Amino acid sequence: MKTLPNILTILRIPLSLSLVLLKDHPYLFSFCYLLCITTDFLDGYLARRFSCSSSYGAKLDSIADGFFFAVLFLLLFRYTDLFKDTLTRHLFLGVVFFRIINLAFTYKKFHQFGMLHTWANKTTGLLSILAFPLYILEICNRSWIIAIICVAFFSTIEEFVLLFRLKTYDPDEKGLFF
Repeated sequence: MKTLPNILTILRIPLSLSLVLLKDHPYLFSFCYLLCITTDFLDGYLARRFSCSSSYGAKLDSIADGFFFAVLFLLLFRYTDLFKDTLTRHLFLGVVFFRIINLAFTYKKFHQFGMLHTWANKTTGLLSILAFPLYILEICNRSWIIAIICVAFFSTIEEFVLLFRLKTYDPDEKGLFF
């Protein structure tokens, strides 16, 4: 039972990659998408529930999240008109740029890669997970996406400030205001 959270996390990587292959099969795509989301929520819950949280699991979770979000944004870039708009594209690329800066800063300062699991990062992840299908189904519009990108930008800046202030790396840092 102690390895189940890491197994779920690792499973999210091939599931994420399979989304690209399933883009033309809405039911299979939706099922796989739900599996990705489920593994993302279950891995952390089970790790805490069974007291088997580890720095390895936290790093693995960040990697799996990176794969999942990279695939989602690849699909949005390639198969929608969302990023044809200059403002949306520049805001999004700004977030990506600062995320890369944060990863480089984390490696330089703490000699490891990782992303903090702050409330703002979790909120960004949840909003992104919800927005993807809603945008595809044309339920949420460009304004909602820009708002989510702004939340992502805030979370990225907050993460940088926290990384700057931390003496030792703690992926479970909750945020500047918690």
